[in-house]
Amino acid sequence: MSRLLDVPQVLQPAISANAAERDLEPCAGDLWVLSWDGRYLGLAMIAAVKPDYVLAWPVTLPSDLAFAPALVLEQSPIGSPLTLWPTREIGMGMHLLHQPLGRLLDAKRIQPIAWALEDGENPGLPFASGSASDEANRDADEEFVNRWTDLCFHVWPSHSHRFLSESKIKNLGGSAAKAAKVLGLTPPLLRPLWTGVTPATEEQVQALATGLGFEVADILGEDPLARVTRRIAHPQFKQPLVDLADARQWSEEMARDSTRENYALAARDDSRTVVDQRIVDAIKRCQGTSTP
Repeated sequence: MSRLLDVPQVLQPAISANAAERDLEPCAGDLWVLSWDGRYLGLAMIAAVKPDYVLAWPVTLPSDLAFAPALVLEQSPIGSPLTLWPTREIGMGMHLLHQPLGRLLDAKRIQPIAWALEDGENPGLPFASGSASDEANRDADEEFVNRWTDLCFHVWPSHSHRFLSESKIKNLGGSAAKAAKVLGLTPPLLRPLWTGVTPATEEQVQALATGLGFEVADILGEDPLARVTRRIAHPQFKQPLVDLADARQWSEEMARDSTRENYALAARDDSRTVVDQRIVDAIKRCQGTSTP
């Protein structure tokens, strides 16, 4: 596993011990290391797994400030007590899940704990001392909430990714030839944009809409590789993508974008096994490609 920056010392033994973990399927109750761009972002427990994201409860270390309504778990996969924050649950993209560290809580206990806290009842675990309403903790609580909210809104692909819709443009009377002329591109350079293999820049979208006399919304469509994009976000591909970014001196976003684009180079096959292998092959091809 590539070295993650800023990992607390207390986590390093557990990370090393689980580096060869092969089961990277997110499961409720499991503790995960979060990362982006090779940097440690924190710990989270999976509360529920959705098709495209997970619901997660933030987890903090003994050295971190904690207070009720956080709950204390004396036993944990890292060999030290951890603090669990069920009331700070967030939805989070799977692309942030880096490595599982083991089972933190039995999945059957998750919903009862959430219900108990919502109803003001005993959740079956001790509360951290102090309260979020204490004046001494207010600033820390606000900072905590803001940090995890930022992770909630951390997405890949970026919101700036916009894809041309070949069918929409043609239905309006546009054509590839007209688009190439407006954008000043040769047919080979236009094709990845025209087919949605690569996202168009904001400048290209505005220029094309103006040049063809259409509204911006009239020429944009959904990501034609949305299913593949969702699969690339799965933790199974996190480490290979981190390694790719490290080897090419790219950001993690660049490594993911390049993998998505290279995926489209192979012959189409929608079976799950073939999709996964094509993603692996795309990552390997990126080892020798130019900057995306």
